[in-house]
Amino acid sequence: MIIRKNSVRIFCYLLLSLIICLSSFAATNDSLHDKIVQELLPAPSHQAMEGKLGDRLKEYLLGNPNVKNALEQIKPFANDPFSLDALIHHKDLKIAKAAAFLRRFYLYILYSGPGAERIVHQTDQVYPESHIRLEQDALTFDGEDADYLIIGSGPSGSLIASQLAEAGIKKILLIDAGPFVKPRSINSEYDTELMESFNQRFTVSGGIAIRNGRVIGGGTTVNIDLAFSPLLPAIKNTLTRWIKQDCIPSHFVHQNGEDFGTIHNVYEWVRKSISTRAVDYQEINPNNLILLKGYPSAVPYELNAKKPSGLKGEILKISAVDALLWPSMNKYPEALQVVSNLQVSSLKLSNNQVTEITVRPTYIMAKDYLFSDPHNLNLDPTKTYKIRAKTIIITAGAMGSAEILLRSSIPNNNIGKGLIMHPSIGVLGIFPQAIFNTEGLLAAVYAPSMPLSDGYFFESMSADAGFIASIHPGIKDHIAENISQFPHIGGFGVMLVDSPTYGNRVFIDKDGQVQVDYKLSNQDKWRFRKAIITATKVLFEQGAKEVFIPSLETIYQTSPKRSFTSYGEAKKAIKQLKFKDNLTLLSSAHMQGTNKMGSNPRSSVVSKNFKVWNQSTGQEFDNLYVVDSSIFPTSIGANPMQSIYTFAKIFVDQHLGKAFIKP
Repeated sequence: MIIRKNSVRIFCYLLLSLIICLSSFAATNDSLHDKIVQELLPAPSHQAMEGKLGDRLKEYLLGNPNVKNALEQIKPFANDPFSLDALIHHKDLKIAKAAAFLRRFYLYILYSGPGAERIVHQTDQVYPESHIRLEQDALTFDGEDADYLIIGSGPSGSLIASQLAEAGIKKILLIDAGPFVKPRSINSEYDTELMESFNQRFTVSGGIAIRNGRVIGGGTTVNIDLAFSPLLPAIKNTLTRWIKQDCIPSHFVHQNGEDFGTIHNVYEWVRKSISTRAVDYQEINPNNLILLKGYPSAVPYELNAKKPSGLKGEILKISAVDALLWPSMNKYPEALQVVSNLQVSSLKLSNNQVTEITVRPTYIMAKDYLFSDPHNLNLDPTKTYKIRAKTIIITAGAMGSAEILLRSSIPNNNIGKGLIMHPSIGVLGIFPQAIFNTEGLLAAVYAPSMPLSDGYFFESMSADAGFIASIHPGIKDHIAENISQFPHIGGFGVMLVDSPTYGNRVFIDKDGQVQVDYKLSNQDKWRFRKAIITATKVLFEQGAKEVFIPSLETIYQTSPKRSFTSYGEAKKAIKQLKFKDNLTLLSSAHMQGTNKMGSNPRSSVVSKNFKVWNQSTGQEFDNLYVVDSSIFPTSIGANPMQSIYTFAKIFVDQHLGKAFIKP
């Protein structure tokens, strides 16, 4: 009896302590939240947040797990004179990263305003007949092993699955960690629910925001899909260099001599299959005209999108699902099956082959525009399941494919190394005239560097008020002043064609989490600064009265405003730019090069047959392929989407023995 009483007392004490701790943490979070809002919003705007809208925003922000984690990092400073601006410079990287994240995230939410209601287009699409069975702990294709297992449904995975089905191959299973959006049901660009880490993935330093799709269709579902032909001079130069360095076979590119015949034929097929189209000059809005008029090499894009008719909420994007995967699923259901929301845990190896794949279910969102569980598998998210297949093709992207190989202990020390990011930065100006950067066709113009050897691109893009506020380097009054002039803000992105550095990598940390480590080389920093200086010159010459870049480094003469009012001032300041972690925010949507193709297993991950090298034997794995942007030996030389489609078509034609590609 005494033991029971003591046990009850101890339990009550622990429960009370927990309640006190939770209450204290909640109170601390409330206090930090209020201080952050006060720091980031001018007094009149802050007072307007005190009402019901403010309560809803507070509830939303404090309920976000990323915000909670960041607040936990800065909690020790809650009672000090508070400033995120100061903590961003803290010597402790975790604190600095947390402060930088909170500044970006809060500004985005505070200035985004009420979210636009999602338009869901009712479709009569019916999921094809299922042939996937759950038998004990294994997923089978009508009770049998799959002939092909494709891991990842982006441009490569969708194209390869479709082409294998068209060729008469049976029992093709494609899986992806993301959900399956009903085709043509929503505008899916920029949808954070359909992105890896809900679009909150950053490099370990916090300096680069990484944008990857986590959805059936991958990046083709969430990105704009600016279509850069692999026959552009920058990409042709890259392909020629890869051949000379014995990284890829000549027949991938040429049919006779150096005629680029293979690439031409394959890309024509891709372009026709995806319905890639040229942008009309009439579609170019005032924001795109800034670049088109301001830089000599600027020309309109091609897009994987339909021409707009002006209807509200119309869906223009043509994804890999729309063009390739969905039609083949419906035409060949007995041959091609797709299972969403399955994350690969590891591959099992034996006798130089992959014999089994372990997968675990991921969270299934209950949305009326998703196919939630079309196979009625009712998989348990706390369990793992097995899949067996004769041939495994990994097409999960530069981060996803590297992660799978790393978690599977593939004997190859090059996996994940030499990462390419195409780091990008926005350069924005305030103009006397209205620009309306979010109206019309959002991206229509690009410009390669002059000379081409400088290795960068200018790319016109749009940005909403919340995003511009989140990257704005100024203090609260200046941010509010600029956002009040939102219709007058215009600009474009600067994308660097970066050089491979072995230390830049995808890796698994001590806690078992996939991470991305990346630092710009000194040479790349020099080229990047040159590009940003040129971009500011374009904006001022096109009439901007004030220009800013997303950097909190101490490079500004007018420190409180952190912007430039003349080209001379901008040039002098940007020459001092060091691209410090957290202080200068870059972004990336073009990860490449983590599983490089090459002829030597000591220096590459994937052979010229697209098979994974086994360094312990010096031989290829018999049935394990990788086909995506991770196999590029260096940067492809421009936005990679069309080149990924093209390499996937080259692979599948070679795999099926198509005659027009000479082995």
